[in-house]
Amino acid sequence: YQIAMGNTVYSFTYQIGESEPVNVDASNVWDIVESINDPESLVPIKFTNIKYGKTYACDGEGIEINVIGEDAFRNCTNLTEVTLPSSLTSIDNDAFNGCNNLQYNEYENGRYLGNDENPYLALMRVIDSSVTTFNIHKNCKIICCSAFSGCSGLTSITLPSSLISIGSRAFYACSSLTSITLPSSLISIGDYAFQYSHLTNIYYEGTLVQWLDIDFGTFWLSGTNLNLYFNDELADEITINKDIPAYAFYGIDSLTKVIIGEGVTSIGEYAFYNCDNITSITLPSSLTSIGNYAFDGCSNLTTVVIESDDIYKAANGTNYNQAGYLLQYATTVKVLTRIVNSCDNSYLENEENFTTSIEGNYTVFSKN
Repeated sequence: YQIAMGNTVYSFTYQIGESEPVNVDASNVWDIVESINDPESLVPIKFTNIKYGKTYACDGEGIEINVIGEDAFRNCTNLTEVTLPSSLTSIDNDAFNGCNNLQYNEYENGRYLGNDENPYLALMRVIDSSVTTFNIHKNCKIICCSAFSGCSGLTSITLPSSLISIGSRAFYACSSLTSITLPSSLISIGDYAFQYSHLTNIYYEGTLVQWLDIDFGTFWLSGTNLNLYFNDELADEITINKDIPAYAFYGIDSLTKVIIGEGVTSIGEYAFYNCDNITSITLPSSLTSIGNYAFDGCSNLTTVVIESDDIYKAANGTNYNQAGYLLQYATTVKVLTRIVNSCDNSYLENEENFTTSIEGNYTVFSKN
């Protein structure tokens, strides 16, 4: 029984029966790193893609593959057939690029890969790029990278409730696509997935809490006057009670007021980038970090309430990006007075463009 790893997996550990775990290094897809004579004795293990920080699980019968790595089978020109496991959750960029003889399963206008139980597990590519409407097979779990890239005439697409992953650049430059409905089953959206589309409405068939569980890719979205809906309810004034991942609300224009609940500890980079209709935000005492550019471009974010020592100290300086450009456009900043008194050097207090007043337990800095 052989284990072959993709070119982005650097090491993993396996164990046979009661023997000691064995650490193995692999440099690329062609390295057969170890042979196991009795695969049925392989006990549950994990191995980790160090480069990207992804964890792959192994069940008791052998390797359970969750991810096929970037460029894993690139230019394997003699490859004609691939069977994908049901455990698969994503296929990274260009994993099968250049496999010109690979046979696909076709459904309507799409080419798919899968297995005997589900031939339509992964949508690899649209057949005719001049497509205007598209229905993805109901059993599809993965839309692969660049599947619809450049389909400038695409105006409507139906995503199935089985979908868990949208690959990088999947809808890149779909310039006629103005609205899309995302299923609650979704767990990841790749880099630039909807860049240079003209989306104005995103309908998410789940809750705010479920939305925050999605792994959002770098610069995954672009649009104009972009509205986000949770179960058909416009996301305008929201209260968030869990950590906010990077790019979670990137470019969402419908947001106007955000309250970050007590218990939230982090806001990821670019989380609210270019949310230019947010006018106020409240940050709790539990918050300890704000990622780079989290509030950059929030040109109407004029009222900021800070109840966190860490965030006040980070934001209270001349380097706006120390707290994700939180105070870039602020005209009113309310900070718990005890925090202000504990800070040795207050930029806001010394800034001549701000005046100071007391309002209950808060010190209020108002821009002249």
